[in-house]
Amino acid sequence: MMQSQEGMSNSQQYTSSDEQIINTDPREQWQRPIPPSREQEYAEHSYEEGYAGLNEDDMWSREGEKLRPRSTGQRSPNGLLLLLVLLCACILGAALIGIILAWLSWLLITVLVFGGIIVAILNWRTITIPLPVQTFSATEHPRLIINDTAGTISIRRGENGVVNVAPTKRVSGIGVTPENMRVGYDMRNNTLRVSTQVKWNLFQFGLRRIDLEITVPEACEVQVNNGSGRITADGLHGNI
Repeated sequence: MMQSQEGMSNSQQYTSSDEQIINTDPREQWQRPIPPSREQEYAEHSYEEGYAGLNEDDMWSREGEKLRPRSTGQRSPNGLLLLLVLLCACILGAALIGIILAWLSWLLITVLVFGGIIVAILNWRTITIPLPVQTFSATEHPRLIINDTAGTISIRRGENGVVNVAPTKRVSGIGVTPENMRVGYDMRNNTLRVSTQVKWNLFQFGLRRIDLEITVPEACEVQVNNGSGRITADGLHGNI
């Protein structure tokens, strides 16, 4: 019986010597080294900054990976400054244009007012220029045709067989030119034609007219065309 116990103890010793001893302590476990390509770079920070964890930007770029610039997501200060300058320039330009337009409007109103006053003063004084009286012989029943541009026409009874025409120029305003106002006469076959002509200029303002005072025989046929002005006839016996 003692021999059997000794045999069993010997067999246990052999068995234990053949078994492999496994250490399960995690502190003594063998750690697999990390490849150099995957090691992380730890950025150095000052003591005052404290502890900072790893982020994607603090790691080494992988092998074969291209380096990309970091996007800040902020606008350049130069662009913001240029935009601000353009905005200020637009505001100042609009204000300046408004001031200029207002100034021009007041200037135009002032010029028109003073121009109207000057024209009124000049038109207040009228220059009268009498022309020589023209006398024409006629038979018992003459015919008178008058074409006046502007002016007063006065026809009255005079001597028999005689037609008298007394024109008068009346001018006023800026650029007085009496020489451009003319009276024409044409006597044919007992028919007298009297016509006036007044030439105007773009820069001439005021009054331009020729008044006609005419005497004719009592029996006279009269035809009058007047652009503007009053027409009077007195003491005539005939077609008017």
